[in-house]
Amino acid sequence: MAQKIVAKSLLDLTMNQDNVYLTITIGNYQIGGSVLQFEDSNTPLPYKGTISNQLLGQNAALSGKKLKIITTVLDSNPATNNIVITFGFQGTTASPIVIQDTAGNTGDYYILTTEYAFN
Repeated sequence: MAQKIVAKSLLDLTMNQDNVYLTITIGNYQIGGSVLQFEDSNTPLPYKGTISNQLLGQNAALSGKKLKIITTVLDSNPATNNIVITFGFQGTTASPIVIQDTAGNTGDYYILTTEYAFN
């Protein structure tokens, strides 16, 4: 099993509601999960794996913070090696962020690190 490791640049998120929620969707019938951690913390957030409409915090508490997300996908669908990961930040002005890429072969891992700054 090979690994493809990818990092994406820091993206700024402008908050426009009191609370910010995160949903991460892994498409194409692939298997995966995510781990989230704020830059100023030594401990990952208590939720990992499938992230669906998870409260990240209130606008005032998130302002100026940076969030790192590591998403690991196992290419488990023998019909395609395409990887699609969608990050939705409700409570910000950002449209859903869609990452599309490919894994080498069925059984390979795709590991994506993304970082976000809240303004």
